[in-house]
Amino acid sequence: MEYPTTRFGDLEVADDQIINFPEGVIGFESCTRFCLVDKTPEATVWWLQSLDQPHVAFILTSPYFCEQDYQVKLSPTDMDILGINSTSQVEVAAILVIQRDQGRQITANLLAPVLINYEKRLGKQIILRDSGYSAKQPVQQVGVASSARRGG
Repeated sequence: MEYPTTRFGDLEVADDQIINFPEGVIGFESCTRFCLVDKTPEATVWWLQSLDQPHVAFILTSPYFCEQDYQVKLSPTDMDILGINSTSQVEVAAILVIQRDQGRQITANLLAPVLINYEKRLGKQIILRDSGYSAKQPVQQVGVASSARRGG
């Protein structure tokens, strides 16, 4: 099926490429269907494009580029929503943000990662309460690791 987007024009997305976020993404709860754009095994950044609202898209990266020892602990409810038994069954991603009020500094939201179960095409954004992670981790200060881990 073809979906209009403001960044990529019309995208042809097969049903098996749609990732369902039953609860939406924080701040965009009405966006429950997404696809990945520019996601390849060697990509360091890629897009999570909403199929419900053409103007909603997020730039993602591996949180392990920013924090080598990044840890994600999921609640039983989160695991049920994602249809998993362990974090190794999901890809963990961080949303990148350009902070226009801070000289266009790029930050990664390590506090609220996006998790994707590709096998079941399910996604969820969670908040890692009491983790000490920042929603605005400066990317320039940490550099990019040469090999990022996928999963958790």
